[in-house]
Amino acid sequence: MYSSYESVPLWLYVLIAAGGIVLSFAVPKLKKYRNKRLEKIARQYNLTVNTDSEKTAHEEFPGDFFLLGSHLDYALSGEYNGFFCKLAAFSFFVGRGNSGTVFYCGVKVKGENIPSFGLVPEESYHKLKKDDIDFIDLPQFSKRYYLHGKDAAAVRKAFTRETINFFMRRWGNTGKEYVKVQCDGNWMIFEPVGCNITFELYSKFLRQITSFARILADSASA
Repeated sequence: MYSSYESVPLWLYVLIAAGGIVLSFAVPKLKKYRNKRLEKIARQYNLTVNTDSEKTAHEEFPGDFFLLGSHLDYALSGEYNGFFCKLAAFSFFVGRGNSGTVFYCGVKVKGENIPSFGLVPEESYHKLKKDDIDFIDLPQFSKRYYLHGKDAAAVRKAFTRETINFFMRRWGNTGKEYVKVQCDGNWMIFEPVGCNITFELYSKFLRQITSFARILADSASA
């Protein structure tokens, strides 16, 4: 009777051991290179970089949000376009030792009179809910997105034609790439899904989401 490990060829053990050694050297170097790039972006846009934290997504963005993220990988934060913003990447576990990364960008909107709402691509099960806020004169948006909020009247006031057109021009594609938005009146959290937002595109994304926040705030206060 042979144990299971005796049937594994020796070369496979050697290969696994060699791979582990390579990773032990490569990972710190890759992180060091990433951190240098983050520091460069932080200096360029007067932001603060944090690469030394074990906070979860809910600790970084406290509030009534549905967020993944068991610990912070890195964050860039600071004033941008009139708002305090935080770009943060989190690691999370998906079972059997596998992990993934989720990216959130938060805009501090406390005091801007923006109502609480959720905005995600509409799925079939959303049709069963009775809280979907539709716009008869903007059927493309209403068909593609599930918009809801505790105060439907306030959400409708904030989501004017200008607000919706701005959103649709930038993130209206609900195919493989789209953006989810959650707001609790304190933070507005953007989650790009399937979007390859590289370091070079951070400033563009910040400009887009802060412009969207400003339009929402102006509409809500009108």
